[in-house]
Amino acid sequence: MHIDDGGSFASKIALDGGFRINFQEDPDLVKDVRKNFNGVIENAENIGKTSEELVALWNADPANANNQIPAS
Repeated sequence: MHIDDGGSFASKIALDGGFRINFQEDPDLVKDVRKNFNGVIENAENIGKTSEELVALWNADPANANNQIPAS
């Protein structure tokens, strides 16, 4: 399957039933991503926190009152 300006997908099924999907990206897509990709990390203040700290933050937020995560 080919996606214009994106790339091509190909699937392979082995005799033992193994399945693989390969993707070959369009070279122009790679150039555009490398040249024009910019992003902002949301919640960057949480980088480096432990899982326990993140769970505590989640559980302390009133919006998550019905979706609490058990502390380990």
